[in-house]
Amino acid sequence: TPEIFVHFNMPDHYTPEQTDSIVAKYEEFMNTRREAYGIRFVEGAYWHGGGRIRAHLQPDDRSWYTIAWHNLAKAAGRPIYNRLEGEAAFADFREHAPRFAGVEMSVDRSRRGSRQSAVTLFGDDTRRLITLAEEVERRLRLLPELTDVNSDMEEGEQELQISVNRERAQQYGLDGRVIASTLSYALRGMPLRAYRTDDREVDLRVRLREEDRQTLDQVLNMKVLTGAGSQVSVGSLVDVEVGRGLERIRRENGRTRVRVSAVSSEKDLKTLAELIQTTLADFTMPPGYQWSLSGEFEQLNEQENNFTSAMIMAGLFVFLLMGILFESFILPFSVIMAIPFSFLGVYWMLWITDTPFDMMAKIGTIVLIGVVVNNAIVLIDLINRLRAEGNERTDAILEAGSNRFRPILMTSITTSFCLTPMALSGGAMAGIEYASMGRAMIGGLLTATMLTLFVVPLFYSLFDDLRVSAARLVSLLRHTGARKHAEATVHSD
Repeated sequence: TPEIFVHFNMPDHYTPEQTDSIVAKYEEFMNTRREAYGIRFVEGAYWHGGGRIRAHLQPDDRSWYTIAWHNLAKAAGRPIYNRLEGEAAFADFREHAPRFAGVEMSVDRSRRGSRQSAVTLFGDDTRRLITLAEEVERRLRLLPELTDVNSDMEEGEQELQISVNRERAQQYGLDGRVIASTLSYALRGMPLRAYRTDDREVDLRVRLREEDRQTLDQVLNMKVLTGAGSQVSVGSLVDVEVGRGLERIRRENGRTRVRVSAVSSEKDLKTLAELIQTTLADFTMPPGYQWSLSGEFEQLNEQENNFTSAMIMAGLFVFLLMGILFESFILPFSVIMAIPFSFLGVYWMLWITDTPFDMMAKIGTIVLIGVVVNNAIVLIDLINRLRAEGNERTDAILEAGSNRFRPILMTSITTSFCLTPMALSGGAMAGIEYASMGRAMIGGLLTATMLTLFVVPLFYSLFDDLRVSAARLVSLLRHTGARKHAEATVHSD
């Protein structure tokens, strides 16, 4: 189910009443946009220092022809569907939603398992990673294509933070583990071996009495035994401050990570990756720290490799099948040449319609390989049959082109019309965007059809000449070898 998820960070001094009032105002704003966004219902929640609003949207259950008609009317400047769709709804919310001093708002579309584009930073020190993540956030906010730039290192409640002063600890021959263990044993206790009686076991834990660990001064006055045998107070070895703690610390492969995510208006994921890499090109990370593109970018290289492998395999299977059909491994190349020209049509169709070359477009391109060769097969098969009947090659090409022009044209046009609903429907088919697939196939099919009657006969003639030349060369080599063998036999006699 589509939804708009809004998260708020509020100042710590806000009372529950103030926090509730702000969340309520955002709920009121959502209700004023109920028809524009197609909202089913709105739910909100708040807590100390933050809150959230979740608006559940109506699914787009329109039929494909309704969506197609709306897209055509929208392109003509007369839309018939007034509901804001996709990015338009989020842009409207960011522009018109109320703003309050000290309240940070972020709009998140990544709920319900959808993916986000992100930059992930890895390192050992959590605080240093947060500082680096803040610089990454600042740089990414400079890109107009990115909105709602956030870090997943959420801050928690106010807490008392005690950090060991390494220099002072070293003066007494102590390290942080000894001091931390002393505090842990005193406050949380240390388990002892269970006390056993005749009929049961009793778990034992030793720690300070509750009245001896109630105030900060009591904790700081605790004594730590040094290596020299003397005692020193904890307060002289640590620094104390009050600040926000981290709600959670995330690790990946044993290293702390911070992820900076963003929502993008850029449709082409590859272009977006290049923009981010350019923005962070001069961002120098300390030794032991690194950053990498994550989220949707993690699958980009894998998709590219899978697409290339699928293209190679599809072309190879077509070539082997044509070799068996034509009983030649040279003439199938004239059929294969129709495939690159169909890619030209894919590129122009996607460019004209401002459609990204996404995964569905790639699938359509792979399917296109098996479709566009059909016209070339029909044409070349008739050429071979006419030549087998005694016609000259040029006459056979002209006759085949004349006889197959209308069937090839009709086949391509009917196929393109069948793909038109897919190309115009948008994302209403099971929630998946199939339009790019239909547009890619239509563009490639129409281009391949127009060029089949010109390009395929041209390459057929070139490869046929190559085949004849290769046959003559093989015959000449065989004749030369046989003659040398005969001469050698005569000399031996």
